[in-house]
Amino acid sequence: MAAVPNPPPEPGIYYQYIIDGSASPDDEENFSPLGSQEDVSEYDSAFFRLLKTKQEEVSEIVWQEGWGWVLSVYSPILNSRGDLAGIIGCDFNAGELHAAIINQMIEGIVLSISFILAGLLLEFIFLRMIFIPLQKAGASMEEIAAGEGDLTAAIPAITKPAK
Repeated sequence: MAAVPNPPPEPGIYYQYIIDGSASPDDEENFSPLGSQEDVSEYDSAFFRLLKTKQEEVSEIVWQEGWGWVLSVYSPILNSRGDLAGIIGCDFNAGELHAAIINQMIEGIVLSISFILAGLLLEFIFLRMIFIPLQKAGASMEEIAAGEGDLTAAIPAITKPAK
């Protein structure tokens, strides 16, 4: 946001710069000289939380046109009575942090899907190990029950030998 000239053109919440390290002084669009004021009514919620809590606050990672992914940190300057006398605000380039978070989310999703698929595969294998022998035994029993089965045929038993 560009700084507005002193005094503010309309009522609102304004931030008066002591120093602006966001750009070099020759960058007239982004640099705010000593004493210039900026309307902060559209700042993120962390800035306004600091006004209430008087404690350091950190914003969410947000996309700002012209700056990219940004994370803002605000720290209070308190006078001897503990009243808020000023705020130190610092914006950090959060592009790499945002990319790392997205990568972690993708890795988590891929890992979760892999575990689900592996679980389904194991379930399928175990169910086959249980139900195929039962189906074979059931088929032999049905033949016998229908009166068509060979009563001398052995039903294969799948067991582990006793130790």
